[in-house]
Order: sequence, then C-alpha cells, then structure tokens
Amino acid sequence: MSLGFSSGEQELDRFLYKSVPQYHENNAGITYVAVHVDKPELILGYHYFCAAALPHDTLGAQKLTHTHHYPVLKFHTLAVDSRQKKKGIGALLFFEGLDAAHRAAPIIGLHGVYFEALDSARTFYSEYLGLKPIAPSKTKFFLSIDDIARLLAA
Repeated sequence: MSLGFSSGEQELDRFLYKSVPQYHENNAGITYVAVHVDKPELILGYHYFCAAALPHDTLGAQKLTHTHHYPVLKFHTLAVDSRQKKKGIGALLFFEGLDAAHRAAPIIGLHGVYFEALDSARTFYSEYLGLKPIAPSKTKFFLSIDDIARLLAA
C-alpha cells in the first residue's frame, strides 16, 4: 500500500492505514481503492462501506416502512488524496459505491445508502453532487434505492 496517501484529514488517513486492513481481514466491509493507472502503488482515493441497520427514527420524514430498522449500505469513509482533489475521483468512488448498493439491493434487501459527512465534505455532497441532508442535520444523508437508480441513470 502506498505510504504517500494524505487526504489532509488525519482521521481519514489513519482509518486507511490502521482500520481498513483489520476490517478487510475480518470481512467487515469493502474498500474500493482508486490508484494511478501507470503507478498502481499510488493511491488516489478510497471508499470504505459496510452493511448496517438504521433505527427507523433516523430517517425522519423519509421513513420507508413500519419496520424497526432499515437495512442499508453505510458509506463509512470516502477520502481523496489532497493532491488529487477536484479531479472527479471522489465522485467516481461515490458512484461506484452507489452502483454496488443498487446491484446488492434486490439480493439482500437494502433500503438504500446512509452516510455522515465530515463538515469539510458537506460542499462535495450537497453542492457538487446535489444531495440533500436528512433534516435537521446538515451532515447525515440517506438515498433510497429508487433515488440511487435515478442518479445512476442520469
């Protein structure tokens, strides 16, 4: 793994180097890694996600059914190397995750994707990708499988 990756957020860098290998070893989630085509040891960004169950009250007005929990794919961590930002790598990783959720939904019964953005990433999600947070939060997002299908078709 490249030791040159730095997102500018120590928490995200530490997660890549310390937590991702452990989660991978324990089959506790999936990590997509974007690498340079000519230098595969150069990590451009990564996206870690895992299965989760959201309590029904998490979604506020977006409640889907009367169940107590919603099975979702939780987008836990998405980071891009600070030298590679604004090149579409984050969007590529995000949409690859959406595609994975969309393909898995009919097989395992996912209701959608849930994630909490760092304050520093809110602009990426709300302005660049046009997503709206779950009210009243400004950092928590949920996309239903139908929302995901529309985004992938666009």
